[in-house]
Amino acid sequence: MNTLKITEVNWKKLLLSLIITLFLFSFINLQAAAADLNVSLTYREMIALGPAAEAKIMLVDSSKSKRELIVQELNKKLKGVPVNFNLDLAESEIDLNTNYQLIGLIKAGREMFWLETKNFNGAELLKQQKIELITKRTPARWLTFKGEKDLQVRFLNSLAQVIIDDQEYLLPQQRTASGAKFANSKLSIWNKGRELLVEKNEQSYQSSLVDLADFKAKSTVIKAKGQEPYWELKINQNSLELKYDYLANKIIIPQSNFKIVEKADSLVYQINTSFLDFEVNILENIHNDLMNTKVYPLTAFIKINGQKYIGGADLE
Repeated sequence: MNTLKITEVNWKKLLLSLIITLFLFSFINLQAAAADLNVSLTYREMIALGPAAEAKIMLVDSSKSKRELIVQELNKKLKGVPVNFNLDLAESEIDLNTNYQLIGLIKAGREMFWLETKNFNGAELLKQQKIELITKRTPARWLTFKGEKDLQVRFLNSLAQVIIDDQEYLLPQQRTASGAKFANSKLSIWNKGRELLVEKNEQSYQSSLVDLADFKAKSTVIKAKGQEPYWELKINQNSLELKYDYLANKIIIPQSNFKIVEKADSLVYQINTSFLDFEVNILENIHNDLMNTKVYPLTAFIKINGQKYIGGADLE
């Protein structure tokens, strides 16, 4: 009889232990399956942004070869900073061994942009409870591509801002063996040098950076600028104007007074007198201005009485 009672007590203890174990296992799995991550987004510049300003965060798996890289994306109107977001991270969508980018951005219209990116592997990301992203102003110049599709692109480190068919897209960068590719589920662009492959609505298009043929064929203007000492150049169909040495000196030359040499990928403007040895060479080479971080589709070389200048140029 006593043996039966002991057996019954042990059986009840075993059953209770099993229930507790199953409950704890389920609770742990539930915690792992859905973790809340608070993301605080701010900027430190003393600039008041208008009512159209917005804040956005993207969680991106840039290692994926398929077009949809964005794991989660959240948007809010900017009513003040910091802006707080909550990401619901499901273990089923986070690979512990994959690298992820958390991108935070604040934008006002299409021109003013603040951006910050942090990188985590999946295991680190699931351990995070709160992340602060302090964005920095990201200046970049619009580049115009023309061809089977006309579009404008700004390359903003880990993002590309694209205007195509009067619509704006923000595309995260995707890993590629060559070039720079940016994509989401609706649009992708693949940049290699001056060429751009565009994929939209399951159609492919080829486009190229604007070149000097556009200047020769149309009534456009070449504008160029450079640093140290700062200078500005403006060329239209009638004249050439150069301000140099921090804009302290200025030269205006009518078209009738200089010689133009046209080549396949450059335009050379020459004037040689007893007091002025002057040459401007506009090349179809991309120029990166390291001081203002802007990218230009053309490069300008200037020589004036033995002094040389280099900078970026574009068509307007």
